[in-house]
Amino acid sequence: IAQRMSAPSNTPTTIAYFVSAHGFGHAARSTAVMAAIQRRWPEVHCHIFTQAPGWFFADSLAGPHTCHAMETDVGLVQRSPLEEDLGQTLSRLDALFPLSADRLDTCCRQVAALSCRLILCDIAALGIAVAQTLGLPSILVENFTWDWIYARYPVAARYPVAARYPVAACGSDRNSYSDLTPALQAHARYQAKLYAQASYRIQAEPVCRPLAADLTVPPVCRQSRVARALTRRRLGLSIDTPLVLVTMGGTPATYTFLNHLRQEKEICFLLPGLGNALVQEANVIKMPARSAFRHPDLIAAADAVVGKVGYSTLAEIFHAGTPFGFVQRPDFPESPPLADYIRTRMPAIEIAPRDFEKGHWISMLRPLLALPRRPSRTVNGAELIADFVLDRLAAP
Repeated sequence: IAQRMSAPSNTPTTIAYFVSAHGFGHAARSTAVMAAIQRRWPEVHCHIFTQAPGWFFADSLAGPHTCHAMETDVGLVQRSPLEEDLGQTLSRLDALFPLSADRLDTCCRQVAALSCRLILCDIAALGIAVAQTLGLPSILVENFTWDWIYARYPVAARYPVAARYPVAACGSDRNSYSDLTPALQAHARYQAKLYAQASYRIQAEPVCRPLAADLTVPPVCRQSRVARALTRRRLGLSIDTPLVLVTMGGTPATYTFLNHLRQEKEICFLLPGLGNALVQEANVIKMPARSAFRHPDLIAAADAVVGKVGYSTLAEIFHAGTPFGFVQRPDFPESPPLADYIRTRMPAIEIAPRDFEKGHWISMLRPLLALPRRPSRTVNGAELIADFVLDRLAAP
């Protein structure tokens, strides 16, 4: 298959991008990188392998791209935005890994038929295995990898793990493999071997585990395209109306505090990911996950954001400078490094998960809205990654 990868010089440049479908964060970061590449080299065709919805990429990419529906990894199965399902995670991991020869061969033939020059991976290690088999360069883009997550995941009694995955007794060192079920240990080790095969590693701040990387970049995010005043006008809001964006990333959420929001009549609340149409009920605006409004534009238009700590949300807020009322995921190892970054670099107030779920965070709104906006003067990391990728494409 690798011999068929040699393409004539007049063939349009194509790259493959394997993207984790865990939430929308990895898709958002990958989209930012692809958009930056295509601003420099509009002819680059991006073939995207993921289970993330195709519309997510279509709404942000102006250049040529094709989405290929494929399960590229498992990540962690979410029971809710703040809670994972370890039993389902292990079952799906067992179904996908170790990669079978037939599965790998099918993926390799699909990529080879597209004459891709290189493969980028946003923590979907399947792409690295495909690149290794085809003899193609691979670029891993990460702020964490799944082997690191699995190796540090606290197995708590509250997780209903299937009988074939007995919960191991946790030792004093919660960062060691001894804290994990044997099944999760094996998957962590297997994933680590796949990641080690990447030709290049790019780490995007905030980095959970700093390693010897080929490039480390500031936070990566999609760019806001619409002026703050215009977005607010399209929402029917004056420039002076306080606007709070409530977001839980790409995981569907159920909010129990909507009636409490309606009592804060002088503040408008915007909740993406609710319902199938944009609906305004007094001072509460609900909109579906896909709407005429892009998430970076909503963050830029808001006076404050309240929601779950996730990479893409953090990165978009960091560059916009919007005050952030952030909620950590209790057991997710990525949360503490992200929270540390927020505390030291961003205007923010921390909200406990229970206070968020019960609506107690509403009493914190005045101090949050009083924080000054602090837009970043740091370059978007997507621009630096695009330069790195194009240097690899230009190499003989």
